[in-house]
Amino acid sequence: MSFTSTEPAFRFRQGTRPLLISMPHVGTHVPPALAARFTDEARRVPDTDWHLECLYDFAEDMGASVLAATHSRYVIDLNRPPEVLSQ
Repeated sequence: MSFTSTEPAFRFRQGTRPLLISMPHVGTHVPPALAARFTDEARRVPDTDWHLECLYDFAEDMGASVLAATHSRYVIDLNRPPEVLSQ
């Protein structure tokens, strides 16, 4: 079974200043093949930082670069190295 997705795992907006704001847990996308294996509760992706992008909506105006996940952390956790995920 394949759990691939055509949607990129993150969005990146290049800023003009040396500041990066990373939001690794704002994503909610779960590929359908994987979602089919989730419980009803997990499909609601409750472990999401729902309002973080709203809290940092000023970042782009300040010139910060922004890296934001598109996929749920249940699919990929962007702030964990691959070695940790395979344990």
